Amino acid sequence: NSVDNEVEILRTQDLMHVMVIKEAAYISYFKKGTVKDMPVIRAPYFVELLSNPDSIARSYYFDIEQSANNLLVLDNQDTTINVKIGHPFTLSGVGTLRITPNADLVSLESQYGFTITPVRKVVNSFMKAFTAELTNKLVSTIDLSFDHQVPKLGEHLLGSLIQEYVSRNLHDKNIVADSTLSFINQRLSKITQELAGVEDRISG
Repeated sequence: NSVDNEVEILRTQDLMHVMVIKEAAYISYFKKGTVKDMPVIRAPYFVELLSNPDSIARSYYFDIEQSANNLLVLDNQDTTINVKIGHPFTLSGVGTLRITPNADLVSLESQYGFTITPVRKVVNSFMKAFTAELTNKLVSTIDLSFDHQVPKLGEHLLGSLIQEYVSRNLHDKNIVADSTLSFINQRLSKITQELAGVEDRISG
């Protein structure tokens, strides 16, 4: 029964939501291809959301092009935006963003871009890609899997989800332990007072 409960906890949207926020999984990157764009783990630019992720109300898909005077051009079929590297800018329906160079990947031989998606859509998509099942009824082992276009990224996201699950478990156990300790201390204090009263009556 306990293992069944843990499976249900792992399947909760709340746990997935926390992981998506922690990993900023509402922002993803791609490398432009001749036939189709390829999702990647990293890009030459790091896109950071400075406002509340839960306020993202619409999706965007942008190609990133380097321009003169430390400017970047964000381009899609509907609009073109010029932004300054390292400076915050506002995107309607999203909030405040900032784009900085990725020191670990500075090559600009290929063209890259990014997408930003409402958190609830990412959570729903990840919930469909994630499974948590009992291997069999005789052992308390849970089989976890996460389907992703980029296997390495999927592995990382699954690891982050597990870390959050373990962290919550420890937090809950600490709360129970603290409550138990507080209860014991209160009882000991009361018993000590009662014993002191008994001693006073005997002395008197």
